[in-house]
Amino acid sequence: MGRKVNERGYLINPKGDIIENLMQKTMFQKNDIDERGEIPAPFCVEKHNFSPFKIRGEFDLDKNRYPIIKKNRNGDLVDKYGRMVNRKGWLIDKKGNVVDFMGVKKFDQRNLNPDNGDLPRLFNYNG
Repeated sequence: MGRKVNERGYLINPKGDIIENLMQKTMFQKNDIDERGEIPAPFCVEKHNFSPFKIRGEFDLDKNRYPIIKKNRNGDLVDKYGRMVNRKGWLIDKKGNVVDFMGVKKFDQRNLNPDNGDLPRLFNYNG
């Protein structure tokens, strides 16, 4: 059986309040939601709990202010702390999946741009 959602895809109760998935507790009351069905800022911005700063390696910059990506003795690309990165500077695990600074997988390597290892356009600065 389907559950009722608003136009933005948020679960709602019969009063139109946005509710959470497991316990159906009210997260946002109907009067807090805008005319498009979106939750208020800053929650709408952070709703995906995604920050590119948490998945980017840390680098020293060259004279033109480009990141200096080094190689370790195995030939792997690394940031200045020796953490593995791809050609775009995103932190990766041994399988090439993008991970955050805690090592939690954020993007499967199959979803990255095969030409340059960049994130899907929705999540990069070109999207």
